[in-house]
Amino acid sequence: MARQRSSQRPPHPTPDGGAVLQLDATLEIGQVTETQRRLLGLIEGASAATVDVSRISSIDTAGVQLLVALRLEAAERGTALEFRGESSALAGALRLLGLEAALSPPGTHAK
Repeated sequence: MARQRSSQRPPHPTPDGGAVLQLDATLEIGQVTETQRRLLGLIEGASAATVDVSRISSIDTAGVQLLVALRLEAAERGTALEFRGESSALAGALRLLGLEAALSPPGTHAK
């Protein structure tokens, strides 16, 4: 089976010393391993990081699980993690799974 190449760009730095990573349009089981590597690299040693989810147009349970696990891992490491942008596919998947608040910053609640 041929391995799909990611079209994700490398994270780019922000003025506050954090970094932003924009995810591809598809975040499904076939992309989870590579995306996980990139996301863990984003938060490694960072005090702040941002994941731009605005391009996600297709996501499955494995993709949602990856993002929720990243939120937990970032909290354990003391990294302030922000999910930026709107994705109706991501919002729908979170709603379907009853996880609307899962990507919200700790101590806040999604509406």
